[in-house]
Amino acid sequence: MTHPRSAPVGPRRTARMKGAALGASSALMAALMAALTATGPAVAQDRTALHVRPVPVMDTQGFGRPLVAYTVMVPVQWQEQGGVQWDPANACNRSGYNFSWKAGLPDDSAGVAILPTITWTSQPGGPCPQLQIGSARDLLTQYVGRLIPNARVLDFRPRPDLIRDLQALVYRENASGLSYETTVDAGELLIAFTDERGRDMRASIAATAMLWRITLAGMSGMPGMTVSGGSSMPGFVAAAQAGQLDLRMAEMIRKSIRPGPEWSREIARHHAVLNRQNAQHSSRMAEITSQTNREISEIISQGYSDREAIRDRGHREQIEAIRGVETYVDPLNGGTVQLDNSYGHAWQLSDGTYVLTDDAAFDPRRALGIDGRPLHAAR
Repeated sequence: MTHPRSAPVGPRRTARMKGAALGASSALMAALMAALTATGPAVAQDRTALHVRPVPVMDTQGFGRPLVAYTVMVPVQWQEQGGVQWDPANACNRSGYNFSWKAGLPDDSAGVAILPTITWTSQPGGPCPQLQIGSARDLLTQYVGRLIPNARVLDFRPRPDLIRDLQALVYRENASGLSYETTVDAGELLIAFTDERGRDMRASIAATAMLWRITLAGMSGMPGMTVSGGSSMPGFVAAAQAGQLDLRMAEMIRKSIRPGPEWSREIARHHAVLNRQNAQHSSRMAEITSQTNREISEIISQGYSDREAIRDRGHREQIEAIRGVETYVDPLNGGTVQLDNSYGHAWQLSDGTYVLTDDAAFDPRRALGIDGRPLHAAR
């Protein structure tokens, strides 16, 4: 990312930069859901196969008509609710929209959820909460404290795979006494908690954060200052009763998230409008924000572009390697479907659902009472 040289920056201008940075990062993180893509499933009766169905995550408010924002593979017996939520009046969310969606068993003994993005700053007095978050682990601790106050942290692991295709967002600039940098970080917590029914539960929470820091050197008798903050991408939670949390299944569900092509185009136009609005500002940060929003539009539309580029085998295989999926020929619906590549065999059943299994002798008629056909990788 390159930018023209900036003029000297004073304290008043730094305040504008702080606000622009918050707006850019909140818009960015709400947009980057498209970076969490791949494919995934759920549990069948014999526990050797995952029997799943695709369900839509809807946006019914943003564009004057209902649009499928994403599709997700979930177990056939699960129920889903929620979708994209719009709140243009939220001054802390420049993009104007967020995510609130979950799916699970009717008794809530197992399920997954997409968590809304959050934005924060180290400085008081603005529309965003004042938080000291410098890493994905800090962010996850905030999530857990807000969602499940009685939770106990059992384990943490970094998730560099979640930011592998976000490195273009890492940036640093030093000019005229000003330092501006952004970084990305991702991780996953394993927690234990007691739910409202008194059940002993386990949950995995994965999250990605974009972190920014502005440092202004002292000049003309004025002291220097540092302002920091960040925004999260939509978090992903999987929960089940103790001893029943299937992390492999949870990861496959997360990887199954796929953006809808029409919604991707509309939301990219929406971010283009934000980009033009930012370009009207005169500050140096506005230039950085405009560039960032251009990258937002590219990332949002990438899911749709990847689907179109699937005919290019070389490009397709790069996408598959990053996301941990395999592209199969879809004989029922035509075209192709991407499913998690950690399973040795994939089936499509006559009702349009899918099965992933490691059992080479799997028979859908015997196991599930329904006809199906094995899927073959696209060539």
